[in-house]
Amino acid sequence: EQDPLLRRAILREACLNLPIVASIYELVKGTQGEGLEKSIALEQIVMMLPFEDPDVQFEALLKWCRHVNLMSYDAASSCLYAED
Repeated sequence: EQDPLLRRAILREACLNLPIVASIYELVKGTQGEGLEKSIALEQIVMMLPFEDPDVQFEALLKWCRHVNLMSYDAASSCLYAED
């Protein structure tokens, strides 16, 4: 499809179908806008992907979530926020 907004919406839905993204997104949404600490997200990654490097997986998750406007990250507070 040529429409970039439609492509982004399709990618967003695809990202939310990934268990690791969906679980961290639900944790972020559960903070009611206060943000999810990076350490908690890393713990979730370790539980779900025990044989992967959690820092590498966090960076990959963050890049995709930023690309589809799902979540953002504030380095100063080390927190993830929902973009909704």
